[in-house]
Amino acid sequence: MTTRRWSRSKTSCVTCATSGPATSESTAVMIKQSLATANNMQAVYYGHEINREAQGEATLAAGIDRTLARNGEAPTPGYTAIPSWWPFF
Repeated sequence: MTTRRWSRSKTSCVTCATSGPATSESTAVMIKQSLATANNMQAVYYGHEINREAQGEATLAAGIDRTLARNGEAPTPGYTAIPSWWPFF
């Protein structure tokens, strides 16, 4: 049976060849690794969701700031929301 374990540096995977049936110790190690992996995956997903919400809030705040800044300025000369042909009706 071949198992993979992460080395202490957590940057490389070490392949270990074991012969014979799995022992309770190796089963416990596999369960711990499985739980740690699931925990890490949940943490990464939660971090992604927090980042997504923060970016959305920042984008909305920036858009509101730009809108408020633009509304406070003087209108562009020669530009109006009313068309030039409007008085004829």
